[in-house]
Amino acid sequence: MFIAWIKACTSDVYFSVCINGSLEGFFNSTNGLRQGCPLSPYLFSIVMDGLSNLIEEAISNHSFNAISHGNSVISHLMYADDLLLFGKAITSNAHSLKTIFEVFGAVSGLLVNPLKSTVIFSKDSLQAAAFCDVLQIQKTTNPVTYLGLPIYHKMLRNSDFQPLIQNISGKLNGWYARTLSFAGRIQFLKYTICNTLAYWIRGAIIPKGCCKIINRICSRFLYFGNTELRKLHAISWNDTCLPKDCGGLGINSIDNLYHTFGCALIWRFLHSENLLFNWWRSKYCSFWKPASGKTSLFGNICVIWHKKLSIASLSQLGITATFRSFGTLGFKVLLL
Repeated sequence: MFIAWIKACTSDVYFSVCINGSLEGFFNSTNGLRQGCPLSPYLFSIVMDGLSNLIEEAISNHSFNAISHGNSVISHLMYADDLLLFGKAITSNAHSLKTIFEVFGAVSGLLVNPLKSTVIFSKDSLQAAAFCDVLQIQKTTNPVTYLGLPIYHKMLRNSDFQPLIQNISGKLNGWYARTLSFAGRIQFLKYTICNTLAYWIRGAIIPKGCCKIINRICSRFLYFGNTELRKLHAISWNDTCLPKDCGGLGINSIDNLYHTFGCALIWRFLHSENLLFNWWRSKYCSFWKPASGKTSLFGNICVIWHKKLSIASLSQLGITATFRSFGTLGFKVLLL
């Protein structure tokens, strides 16, 4: 009965083709899931779990060499229909992945689109060309975009954050933003722009040059209502972003957003048991140890970890907190 229900979800959908502005005819589907159906995400997760099991089986058979450190192994990450694979750049891994994709495609009907797939290699990869030839997927030397954010194994440059600057400029120059009063522009910066920045800050470290550009267009928008006007204003942006009780307007600066997210990340590092934080703990051990030379554990540390270490040193300056439990409500409140 359950299988019949699943088949009904994939076969009772009808499609129509728009030709010259009008719908012409209907045909029903024989494969795939309909968008908008509440069951579709669960059914897709069941299917993708089969792919995950194939990858785990290849790791257990030593036919696929994933990235590991200590007891932590990271082979793949999935989000909806996006798949990130991590492994050594050797041809045996490429052949193993090709076999996995062929088996999964034959069973599920889902295939890898080589035009939308790329391979990123480290600079010392000797088998990069052979690896790409086996998978028939091109390599890239530029950052790839995942969930709207640039991902790369090197430091990101200002040019990689042009989509962020264009996004913020488009919102500030929109007709709805230009009609706002001074008080309305403050609220627009506090919530709309800060939410956009917070999303990018969670996934990347914005270069200082890019931060200066963002601060400049935000200050012009706030004081003049136009990001293109080049005028002087008597109050600096740093003073504008101070709390209200300190003479500012209470707008969150980029540094404050980084500090807030960094503290949340440290909390998750210490308490979360998911794959990412287990791997971080096995690799870096502690947030509270400073980097001390190339021979130490933190010698080849990534730039993101350096950022979190600096935040941890500020958070360690003796903040006192108490926890109070409210009966049977099942939650605790942190009082500083």
